[in-house]
Amino acid sequence: QTIHSGGFKCIIDGKTYRTDYERTVTNANPLPYIYCLRGSGPCRAWSQDVTLRIDWYDPRNGNITFCFELVQLFDQLYSKQAKSPEEAKELIRGAVFFVFFHEFGHALAHELELPLTGKEEDAVDQFATLLLLEQGERGEKAVLAGAAFFLALGSQPNQPLAFWDEHSLDKQRFYNIACWLYGASPFRHVNLVAKGLLPESRAARCGDEYQQLRRSWKTLADPKLKRPLK
Repeated sequence: QTIHSGGFKCIIDGKTYRTDYERTVTNANPLPYIYCLRGSGPCRAWSQDVTLRIDWYDPRNGNITFCFELVQLFDQLYSKQAKSPEEAKELIRGAVFFVFFHEFGHALAHELELPLTGKEEDAVDQFATLLLLEQGERGEKAVLAGAAFFLALGSQPNQPLAFWDEHSLDKQRFYNIACWLYGASPFRHVNLVAKGLLPESRAARCGDEYQQLRRSWKTLADPKLKRPLK
């Protein structure tokens, strides 16, 4: 599906996998929210069957691959957390949005040759959070779903601590995302602190942290976008 002049297409390839997961990806299609790039070439997003529960951006061809198996993993994790099947579906859709925009952040950084400092994986977590928060309440729920995904992964028994990996640890990613969400609107997300999900010592600095990442991404990306970040 061609969205608009940015030349971005979404291709669903679900020949062998459960139609429920294909439908989830299709219904949660985040492409209408994508910012067109100035002078960008075509980029494609794929949802397909593979043997691993992963997602990735391939800089060689500009493709983002989002695997149905990852949606199955969302289902397995959120079915244990959610109070109802409807809530589980909402969490799954939100996680699809967050992970997609995380990978789109990689695509943006590569295609525009953005001079990121620090860990790129952390930077594109910031990008996904920032872009989704522009979408109002629905985007906030997607950010929460993404954060909950990392908390659930990090809480799995016998989960190895991959200190060597380019990604931060799952629980670190949860606390970072929760902090940025709280920092963007403390009054709306005061329960993150009240319920003990975000320590007060970190929450006190989250407003400044969010404004810093917002300024950084606006400085890097706004000149390249047809519409500036808010």
